[in-house]
Amino acid sequence: MNVPLGSGFASRVKAIANDNHVITVCRTGVRSLHAVNELQEAGLFVKSLRGGIVAWSNTYVTSEVHVPDALSGRMIQMRRLSKGCTSYLIGDRKECVVVDPSSKIEEYVRTARIEGFRITHVVDTHKHADHISGARRLASTTGAQLHLSPMDSYCFEGYRPLADATSIGLENDRVKIMAIHTPGHTQGSMSLLVNDRMLLSGDTLFLDGVGRPDLQGSVEESARQLFRTCEKLFDELDSEAMVLPAHFGSNEDLMTAAPITAPVSIVEARIRKADLSDPASIAGRVCNLPKPANYEAILKINSGQASFDPSVCDLLEEGPNRCALAAEAR
Repeated sequence: MNVPLGSGFASRVKAIANDNHVITVCRTGVRSLHAVNELQEAGLFVKSLRGGIVAWSNTYVTSEVHVPDALSGRMIQMRRLSKGCTSYLIGDRKECVVVDPSSKIEEYVRTARIEGFRITHVVDTHKHADHISGARRLASTTGAQLHLSPMDSYCFEGYRPLADATSIGLENDRVKIMAIHTPGHTQGSMSLLVNDRMLLSGDTLFLDGVGRPDLQGSVEESARQLFRTCEKLFDELDSEAMVLPAHFGSNEDLMTAAPITAPVSIVEARIRKADLSDPASIAGRVCNLPKPANYEAILKINSGQASFDPSVCDLLEEGPNRCALAAEAR
């Protein structure tokens, strides 16, 4: 609840704090400390979020995901709590692939080191609109091969084109990663099928919806592509295959030790119950949705049209991700 400091602050907070327990939040954790003092004097039990929203934006939680049919294969799901973003490390023995890394590339370097992996491949499933990608810098820093879909119109070279049915191989070859072209959210969106049993779906499929089709390209054409993509995935994938998206919803338990995932059958049932039965309904649902904050500037950075400035990264990324079209039944 947004309750700014000012006249009557304590009484306004008491009116919504049913159990008298409050956490105060501001951008950097300074003004929230002033709020703590005022609320404690009013008899509330109060804590301040240390470091504020800036620190929250750099907080990650990890969970391990079992990789079927691979004794030494491992997958780490990394959740960036403030943005609702999810990245993945897929490893076998000493190598790993990083999928959809955020701009905080030190988190992936540190996690790979702890897990005993060397980063050899970096993949973006699509050109992100809600946050700055770390894929290009992470590949450059670690010497890894960068994989991107050329259909998403990147303005730089030095990456390996990611196309439908492309395989990304690790030395041991027990973890098989195959790209599937899943357009709709973007023209070049790719999903990664791991050992035929796990789908890293990027922003195409979420556990409770689909990726919105109105951020890049024609809304109508993207909606048609998205509809065809969903039908293809539901028809061709094993119904028990696990969907692992690049975003998680607000209803998820963010701090759980278990990975955030669901089988294809559950995701399909949720989407089919919603008003997503044809391209026109998909396009109609997004026409009044607010866009992600600063998405045009973020797209320019991620495409290579603008340079990356770490000093403004947190400002550009503030706010919810807003890349999902929730499958809420009507």
